[in-house]
Amino acid sequence: MKVCYINLDSAADRRAFVEENFRANNALGWTLERAPAIDKASLAASDITFAGISDVEASCFASHARTLRANAQAADDLMVVEDDVMFGPESERIIGGIVDKAPRDKWDILFTDLVVPGVSTMLALYDMRRASGGKMRLIDIAGLSPDPKIVPVSGATAYVVNRESLPKLAAELSAITHITAPYDIHLWHRIATKTLLAHAIFPFPTTISPFADATQIHTPEAFTTDLLWNAFRRLVWVHSDGKDAEATLARIDPKHFDDKPAEIMSKIVNGMISKHFTGKWVFK
Repeated sequence: MKVCYINLDSAADRRAFVEENFRANNALGWTLERAPAIDKASLAASDITFAGISDVEASCFASHARTLRANAQAADDLMVVEDDVMFGPESERIIGGIVDKAPRDKWDILFTDLVVPGVSTMLALYDMRRASGGKMRLIDIAGLSPDPKIVPVSGATAYVVNRESLPKLAAELSAITHITAPYDIHLWHRIATKTLLAHAIFPFPTTISPFADATQIHTPEAFTTDLLWNAFRRLVWVHSDGKDAEATLARIDPKHFDDKPAEIMSKIVNGMISKHFTGKWVFK
């Protein structure tokens, strides 16, 4: 399989990390290819317009679209990743095994990592991760939310595109010249309306590198949100030992956790999902 990683010309440190991490974990001899990202200057010089989103988000959308268009005629499935992706020793074997077994007519995209913004979805996935017993599964993303307006998962750090879906998806995305939503939200709208069949491989076979914690939104609140989401992603991927998630949480200002009712609730949840919890059923 070919893996295309989207990377700005100026992001040499990210480029070096992705290439070294991929090389160290390339168990199946996959191909890694850099896909130059569209920067703000190039976006401004193009015929692409956008509204309601930032220029960074518009550039990201255009970069993914261009990467798919450049590989639209690929004979094999294509993996597209951003330059804050991280592979582990078993990532390729897991992804390759799932892709080989998944019926071609049942999926267009398989995500290998996602942002999980809601607590209820986090708890459901954590419980699923704990009960997995090392077995992988495919999660129907559309089924995660009963309301299409509520986005249960987001992000486009890493995903595989079905070779049979690639030409059509590339053409559709390339035809968009006025961008009104971030790339991942655009995909969710397609997923929610069942015009794009998407699943997530779970537990996640890839995760995010330390570069994912560097945000271009500089408010403390937004940075804390990113760290909380990133900690969860690092907790539930296949190679997690919990340490990276703990280290991510340690970067958050302790004042953020100064909320007594939330602290009590977190202890209740801790007890309920603890390996020591046995539970009981009361029938009347």
